[in-house]
Amino acid sequence: MRTGPRCPEDQKLLIEELIGLGVMRRRRDGRIDLPDVYRIAFGVGRKGGVPRVAG
Repeated sequence: MRTGPRCPEDQKLLIEELIGLGVMRRRRDGRIDLPDVYRIAFGVGRKGGVPRVAG
C-alpha cells in the first residue's frame, strides 16, 4: 500500500492535496492558512510571528 503525498515534487498539487485533506485552507484573499497545531508540529515558522520558547 502506498502512503504519503501523491505528487510531493509539485508544490501546487501538494498544497491542493493538503487543502482537500483539511490540513490547510485557502483564505478569501488567496493566502494559505496552516493551523498552529500543524505548524508547530512540523516546525514551520510564521512570518512576523513570535519565536517559540525553548523548553
